Amino acid sequence: MNEKEKSVLAAVEKSIGNGWHFKNLMPLARGTFGNVYELAKNNPMIGPDYRAVKIVPTSKRRLNRVKEELKHLNRTRDNQNIVSYIDYGTVNVGETMAMWFVMEKHVPLPKYGADRAFSEKDVLRIGIDVSHALEACEREKIIHCDVKPSNIFVKSSKGSAYLLGDFSISLDDSQKKIVNEYSIGYSSPEQLKRIAEPLSNRSDIYSLGMTLYVLANNKKFPDQRDVLPEIEEISVELNAILRKACSYYPGNRYQSAAELRKELLKLMITKYC
Repeated sequence: MNEKEKSVLAAVEKSIGNGWHFKNLMPLARGTFGNVYELAKNNPMIGPDYRAVKIVPTSKRRLNRVKEELKHLNRTRDNQNIVSYIDYGTVNVGETMAMWFVMEKHVPLPKYGADRAFSEKDVLRIGIDVSHALEACEREKIIHCDVKPSNIFVKSSKGSAYLLGDFSISLDDSQKKIVNEYSIGYSSPEQLKRIAEPLSNRSDIYSLGMTLYVLANNKKFPDQRDVLPEIEEISVELNAILRKACSYYPGNRYQSAAELRKELLKLMITKYC
């Protein structure tokens, strides 16, 4: 980390105030437009407290993107399965301007699952929670554009709930434009410009379906994409759900997150309740 970056972090720490400080200067995660760091505070009533802060050095393009991200987070903040922000602000260090926003600190799904395999029940719970988050996006006409394991967070170490985060490349559905950013392996054919279809909520359904497939398949991608190979370790019913969610053409997928969530809930109740 160079002196300029350290100066920006010092300015952000001062701007946040209230006893919060950076636990260390290494990012928890690095993103397309900014990095996420861990904040710490010694609370006399409850002991150590931790949060996360995303810092985005602002070029004009990045400034517009982070404003869009905050707008989308604000419109979906009542959904219990979406990471919400607590506070935000800007700092100026010389000619450098940076925006920051503070969020509750949750465990990224890859870190949570680093030393464990995901059972079919785990996969169903993740799918139910994240599809609930996508329902809120659909109501607000937001396309997330980047559903993948590293953008899913666990609310506690016991996996009490799963949350969708990082709206840094999200779009308003009305824009109907193709984004240049994508995540290899999880993005839909239309996001990768392999078919002449606009991005839609069904693009997010594809990405969620592929995320669930990888988790159920011992964290491995399928060998082919036109029709997903069956995973022997999971039920016929879940294989069918994943295959439909990841259909190559949007018209063959679930047409809404609510439809996908209904199928996942039905299977969860049938098998585990």
